Amino acid sequence: MQTDELEIDSRGGIFNIRAVHTHDPAVRVPGKLTMNFFNGSGQWSSLVVESVFPDGGLIWDSGRISNGEASTQVVDLVFHVGRAVHVKRWRPGAFGIPGDGGGEAFFVLPEYGDVVLDISCLG
Repeated sequence: MQTDELEIDSRGGIFNIRAVHTHDPAVRVPGKLTMNFFNGSGQWSSLVVESVFPDGGLIWDSGRISNGEASTQVVDLVFHVGRAVHVKRWRPGAFGIPGDGGGEAFFVLPEYGDVVLDISCLG
């Protein structure tokens, strides 16, 4: 078994993200994509994870997660292999209107193995 960290392009300074890819180089079979989201933003937040290339599609919408709470979603990686992924969070902004706060992250999913994505929202 081999473990690597995926490269994350995180913008806006609101996330602490770590993506770990665990795989056996001799067995190139897609496994599971586990997404763990912790909300430490001070208000409710909603995390949206979607593929953006080569085609778009929703992977996970966490719904409203209260401050200090966490949520986890596990999906089969086979439906998302090789896709570029975009992570965005929504929470109340000015006048209580939900906004993204300018934070987002991008990464590419591998074609095999398991991926665990740990996302903490800090702002």
